[in-house]
Amino acid sequence: VGLAPNRFIAKVASGMKKPDGFTVITKEDLPQNLYPLSLRALPGIGARMHARLKKHNVHNVEDLYSLSGDRFLDIWQNVGGKRLSYLLKGEEIAEQETKRRTVSHSHVMAPQMRTPERSRAVLIRLIHKAAFRLRRLKYMAGNMTIKVKYFNSKNSWKRTLNIGKRHDTQSLIKAFSDIWKDRPKGLTPLSVAVILSELTPINETSYSLFSNEFKHDKLESVLDKINERYGMNSIYFGSMHDASESAPLRIAFTSIPDVVAEGTKSERASLSEHK
Repeated sequence: VGLAPNRFIAKVASGMKKPDGFTVITKEDLPQNLYPLSLRALPGIGARMHARLKKHNVHNVEDLYSLSGDRFLDIWQNVGGKRLSYLLKGEEIAEQETKRRTVSHSHVMAPQMRTPERSRAVLIRLIHKAAFRLRRLKYMAGNMTIKVKYFNSKNSWKRTLNIGKRHDTQSLIKAFSDIWKDRPKGLTPLSVAVILSELTPINETSYSLFSNEFKHDKLESVLDKINERYGMNSIYFGSMHDASESAPLRIAFTSIPDVVAEGTKSERASLSEHK
């Protein structure tokens, strides 16, 4: 655990007394307390950046601290270098806004689900979850990728298709159904994944005048309100019925899930009990 003037230094401090230590670094401790560290101990300095720093005669943390802000910019060749020069001094600067690139869900299926029919139902369940999240994030997707890995086989199946700018579940299920028939036959599916990419904010897209997109979105809006209020799977497309309990809510080490977008009524209740 690390306590420091900003997140960057706190992350460095957290690695100084692993696994159970607690390190406090104040502004007054900088930069001397970091001098014993290797350059690779600093977040953002990987093998390539380490090699680049050596070419610029930066061999240790003390050398790094001796650089001016302009030299950081010159070595990094982007504003990330200038940001790092401030962070190393313990200054707190606003986090850069990042643009979401994908919305995805994957699932390793239980043995009883490893049939073509049930794996299809699981994929539709994942599409249902991903599309719901996409709408909550207020994005449209341009591409959808379907992946299937097979049991006791090096074979896998992957298809990416252009879906226009869509976020309604009906359109995504139809696009998936059109390519599902092309999957390899005679293999036992082990895991499946859905990835929505080429994302565009809703306010940067427009509806076609000659399609049913608007009608689909009105229907999805009603379904979303029901699921937001009563929990995921309160109402869903019948084609995912056999997999309605598959791909449950997971809490990863790197992110906190959207409980409203991913949690069923029972999962929400369970999480509330543990608060």
